[in-house]
Amino acid sequence: MSSVFPVAIIGVGNMGGAIAARLCERGWPVHVCDCRPERALALAAAGATPHTLAADAARAAKLSIICVVDAQQSRDVLFGSGGVADAMHLGHTVML
Repeated sequence: MSSVFPVAIIGVGNMGGAIAARLCERGWPVHVCDCRPERALALAAAGATPHTLAADAARAAKLSIICVVDAQQSRDVLFGSGGVADAMHLGHTVML
């Protein structure tokens, strides 16, 4: 049996939303955030915990998966105000 741990998914459109839903189906604790809050809220029905800020989602996780459109959005969710970098702790992993 594999171990599960909290995962944050920032950007839950087509790809990120599908990843989040599948992880929820498999019993993983999933924290989600999107620039369109209704996307994150919709995943609550699947068991995900929605967050308004990327930092809040990341703070609750060991791994942050960034599923956004381009490099600028990646920089923003990582290093902008309320970004993932604000909440990272020793051993936290970011996957783009």
